[in-house]
Amino acid sequence: MKYIIWGCGKRGTALALLLGKNKISAFIDSNIDLIGTFCMDIPVISYEDCLIKRQQELVIVAAKGFEKSIGAKLNQAGVPWIAVETPECIYILNQVRLVINKILSKDACKGKYLIYGWNVYGIYIYECLKAYQRECSFIFYNVMSDYMQKLEFPVIKAESLKDQDVERIFLSESNNEQKWDKKICVKITNIYEIYREFDLFYNPTIERFHNIHKGERCFIVATGPSLCVKDLDILESNNEICMSVNGIFKVFEKTKWRPDYYFLSDLYGLLQWQKDILQMEVKEKFIADTGWWFENDVPLNVHRFHIYENCPKEGYPKFTEDFSRCSYISNSIIYDGALQMAAYMGFSEIYILGADCTVEATQKKQHFIEDYEDEAVSKSYGLDLPQLFKGYESARKYCEQHGINLYNATRGGALEILERVDFDSLF
Repeated sequence: MKYIIWGCGKRGTALALLLGKNKISAFIDSNIDLIGTFCMDIPVISYEDCLIKRQQELVIVAAKGFEKSIGAKLNQAGVPWIAVETPECIYILNQVRLVINKILSKDACKGKYLIYGWNVYGIYIYECLKAYQRECSFIFYNVMSDYMQKLEFPVIKAESLKDQDVERIFLSESNNEQKWDKKICVKITNIYEIYREFDLFYNPTIERFHNIHKGERCFIVATGPSLCVKDLDILESNNEICMSVNGIFKVFEKTKWRPDYYFLSDLYGLLQWQKDILQMEVKEKFIADTGWWFENDVPLNVHRFHIYENCPKEGYPKFTEDFSRCSYISNSIIYDGALQMAAYMGFSEIYILGADCTVEATQKKQHFIEDYEDEAVSKSYGLDLPQLFKGYESARKYCEQHGINLYNATRGGALEILERVDFDSLF
């Protein structure tokens, strides 16, 4: 099988390297100046050329922010396609490769490998297994994708599973383990839960933070428009334990306040702020491995945490029980990092400040301070508010179940899922 990648930027070229340049027949790009040139020695073609010459190849859309519009265009033309849906996807594909290597070294490999999930992860698992010369097929319930039929991928129906000699099933769609009959004695690997089977991402430097603040309270400071310097000064004067995120260091020249803990998972933020992150005066810094840039000489107060893309389109994201092994993605570093770590540290009261939850990519003022980030990045980012609220709902439920009081101390905003408290009344 050959693939066409739509978008020859960072995502597209990284994907080409992962799949193998020999598996990529062409790039498509909307920049007319690139058409007719080569990227990584692979031709860059027009969309029209794709329609004429390459209808039996799968298009993988890697053009950030244009997945829906490009997908609609391809659907209308009947062109098979899937999308790189999140910035973290490329990194997670690297994790999948590590896991498959480990699995194949352990398995007897006498039977067939099956893949459930029609997405980039499923395609990549398929290509990895084929590279190891393992027999593999996609498996489906009820209705098979038209694209699978058109592209002639090997497929079997789930109903015929009992008649197959199966070594293992890979789940490349989150929250689908419940579909599988527990009576079927087949090993199942959910790529979103691989830390349970393989301890690849455990970080012992994080484990020492477990329950170190048991019974205490903390403030998680977001960077929404409602945040103001006087509130930070109040936190400073009362010696409150604080966590914060992303570009909070932009306000440091206006206040003596500093967070005790800092979190970042945004790859684009990392690209902008590497130097600032290393230099800022914060006791402990937690950087997600979705954008980890260190090779050697990692400062002692910088800790890598592993983040899983368990952000289903339907349902709610998970909340980690062990931050030293993983956290789960929602749509905000407040959830992905600070909230899950605060629970892991044992805080019994958690107050969120500056989480307005009203920002769309088109809004002019997205943060509490001007020049917060590069304009191009700012325009490309908006909050997926429905998914963001699902994250806060998951956090609320987890905290209720574990005796943690979680409050929203933001001045205004739209975060109504959490019980509100008046910030000034807390001192």
